[in-house]
Amino acid sequence: NCGSGLATTFNDLVKSLNAALGLSRTPRYVPEPPGYLRDVVLDIGPTTRRLDWWPRPLTLGIADYVASGDLG
Repeated sequence: NCGSGLATTFNDLVKSLNAALGLSRTPRYVPEPPGYLRDVVLDIGPTTRRLDWWPRPLTLGIADYVASGDLG
């Protein structure tokens, strides 16, 4: 698992999934459990330097996955 170095909110994820799947689902929010990590954004600098690799935007990855037909 490798991140992008950018934060993605839950609402952003829902919007991307809705767009890729042609849906208009509304998220249902539940209380956060004790110890829940709200935000995690990591430095991807070492990965990009060592592998000469940069992540693509999450929205493109979701759209590609949906288009692949591998949703099961």
